[in-house]
Amino acid sequence: MSSLRFQFLLPMLLAVSAAALGVTFCSKWFADRDARNATLQHFSTTGKLCVTARYPLTASVLTQIQELSSLKLGIVSRDSEKGLRLDSKSSLFPQTEDLRWIEPLVRQAADSNGKTFFVTVDLEESNRSNATAFALPKQENADEKQRYLILLEPMSLSTRGSVQAFVLPLATGLCSSILIALVAAFVASKIGKRIERLGKHVEEIANGSFESIAPTGPPDAIHSLYESVNWMSEQLQKSSAKIAQNERSRLINLMASGLAHELRNHLTGARLAIQTCNPDAETREALSISLKQMKLAEESIQRLLTLRVDEPDKMAGPMTIEQIQDSVRELLQPIAVHQRVRFQMHACCDLQNNLCGPSLLQQSINDGSSIVGALINLGLNALEAAGPGGAVELSSRVLNDECAKIEWQVKDDGPGPTAEMAKTMFEPFATTKREGVGLGLAMCKRIALRHAGDVTWKRQDGRTVFIMTISTGK
Repeated sequence: MSSLRFQFLLPMLLAVSAAALGVTFCSKWFADRDARNATLQHFSTTGKLCVTARYPLTASVLTQIQELSSLKLGIVSRDSEKGLRLDSKSSLFPQTEDLRWIEPLVRQAADSNGKTFFVTVDLEESNRSNATAFALPKQENADEKQRYLILLEPMSLSTRGSVQAFVLPLATGLCSSILIALVAAFVASKIGKRIERLGKHVEEIANGSFESIAPTGPPDAIHSLYESVNWMSEQLQKSSAKIAQNERSRLINLMASGLAHELRNHLTGARLAIQTCNPDAETREALSISLKQMKLAEESIQRLLTLRVDEPDKMAGPMTIEQIQDSVRELLQPIAVHQRVRFQMHACCDLQNNLCGPSLLQQSINDGSSIVGALINLGLNALEAAGPGGAVELSSRVLNDECAKIEWQVKDDGPGPTAEMAKTMFEPFATTKREGVGLGLAMCKRIALRHAGDVTWKRQDGRTVFIMTISTGK
């Protein structure tokens, strides 16, 4: 048995033992009291029978009374000259009996005013008896001697009654105590197991494991304690996740602050070098795409610096939806050709219901470059997931009649994210790429949230679909 259950069981055993001892002593006290009362009653009944008898108390009469009452009877007399002596005609005591033990009985009988009493006397070394005395009335025509009736009861008789009155309550008390001890041990064991299980769960929580456990046992206080510990575990798990998220965001800011200046210098130098080139017809388009990619890289660095800020970048200008889509197409199409991935992009309108029409393409969105960056990030991930020979589709549609929300869907026929990655893909630094940083999807989601939208994903018809929604501000 474990120490915890022993701590429960030991007080119970001590309490049961104390109860058993209490029952034993109480039973003994009550048994002795009942035996004493029975002895008094026996002496009183026999003594009154003899005192009030209308017939002479001869030896034969006393013998019959002795056989009926199991008492030893004798008559002594006292006179002023010779003192106490046995009545030779009626006493059943031997004539050689030492009468010194009778003297106190006679004196007490003379002073008792008729009340029954008894004392314990030692007639022999191993023969203790309860004894009492009654003053007999003087008979007519009798001499002036006062006669006394002496009654003796062997201690074995009263002890037998005491034991009989004591054993049954004692046996009942001991059996009850043992039964209570067994029940207490069983209950303590059950409670101890539940508390030990709860203690191990608390230790696991302290070690960083926040899994909940199902309560066991009846719906009592321990059951409520299980629920409280599970609730505490959930709160600690949320707090731990929040702390980890804040720590990741702090690391992002530190990393971005350290790298932004150096990267900007390098990109600025590279862009100036490209601009000073004398492009011909064959390289003009490639150089134009390179310059746009460098500009996009600079904007991405700027967004790193403002990743934790909930307001859009005020340095970036507004862009129309048509400009956003043209920029995305111009940047993704050459990369798709280079990676041998089939790339398709659909115009932004609801052709089925003819909603909004071409005027929607001219809708202006503040910080449009961040939308371009988010869609480029989603598109590059889709191209990489599809791989050579795969297919990527970027489509958009209007979500309501007021044309207040736009939805972009980026679909690829790649294998999709793993189950482990799916749980944390939108968190900073969550990545399965060997050289990846894990900031792309986190930035996309933050940008969508800035524009009163969101980024979600799903698997549909064997393809991975990322869905980005934004509000047009209408």
